[in-house]
Amino acid sequence: MNYLRIRLILSVYKAFYKNCPQTSTRIAHYNIILKHVRVLRRLTNCLKDISFDLTTEEKATIEQDYVEALIAIYEHFRRPYQCRLIYT
Repeated sequence: MNYLRIRLILSVYKAFYKNCPQTSTRIAHYNIILKHVRVLRRLTNCLKDISFDLTTEEKATIEQDYVEALIAIYEHFRRPYQCRLIYT
């Protein structure tokens, strides 16, 4: 698994959660957020473990992509007022 493939996978996650419609409930979905975060962390760690030739800069960039994907997931499930406006 090379560097660009890992970044592509993380960018797909980020794009999906930024562009996918949010739920219309007002309650924060902490369990769902944690589930997605755990899956993404496992995926990122596994991909980094099988990529032996990553430099320190590439690992730092992957971590930044991971954080941006986490923010997209968090914002996806934590916008109750915007969600309400979308569906009313």
